[in-house]
Amino acid sequence: MGFAKLAFLAMELAVSLRSLVVLLGSFPALSGVDLDIQSGEIVYVRGANGAGKTTLLRFCAGLLNFYSGEGQVLGFDIRDANSDTRQMWRTQVGYLGHETRLYPDLTAQENLAFLAKLCRAEMAALQYGVERLELSQELLATRVGSLSAGQRRRVALAGVVLRSPKLWLLDEPHASLDSRGRSCVDQLIVDAAKAGATLLVVTHEPVAHELLEAVPADLSVGESAASGSATAGSEAAGSASGGSAIACAPGSSRLVELSGGAVKGNR
Repeated sequence: MGFAKLAFLAMELAVSLRSLVVLLGSFPALSGVDLDIQSGEIVYVRGANGAGKTTLLRFCAGLLNFYSGEGQVLGFDIRDANSDTRQMWRTQVGYLGHETRLYPDLTAQENLAFLAKLCRAEMAALQYGVERLELSQELLATRVGSLSAGQRRRVALAGVVLRSPKLWLLDEPHASLDSRGRSCVDQLIVDAAKAGATLLVVTHEPVAHELLEAVPADLSVGESAASGSATAGSEAAGSASGGSAIACAPGSSRLVELSGGAVKGNR
């Protein structure tokens, strides 16, 4: 089957946030985030514990409210509180959190079939997810509660694939996976972007150089975190408020840092 090609404009922004503040209780988990992500782009997000990485993903998934700011996700104005709008927003997103949210008493196959029915996915999409995550028939027939953490992670990722989302939000997708599983996920991310999906990926690990293939057409950023300059495939880190412009080819990748609830390395 493969990924369905998603129609998008090369310069269309899938995510655009300005001065975004998200409170968890009274704590500012995100404090003035500015972030632009083009359709078909892969953005890897790193940062210390508590920097707001998971909060950023959950907000982009339409799961959190915000205190102040403006912007849009997949064309949906974040200030629109209409429940129907929020629901449409969520249906176009595939979110993988720390918890897999699988039913432990159901088999892996039953979990995926239930999810496919819930999001009205075709069985061909389910089968494609099974193949891409290399889920064996034995694994599919096993109750999720009896699977290892890595196996549960792969089943959950297959659940993201079968949704065919426009925006993938992955929180440490390599967690608990062996080297083969990690390579499988890396290729999955690249292939999804090439098909037109946009991906925001949280990671604590260094991102392999070959996965960072940004092609900047116009660059006007602040000082690079490492060398004072920004190059293709490097950490282009400027001010959180932006003042920068990078035109990236579809399927390109870059790395940004979250620090103190603010993004460093936005365009």
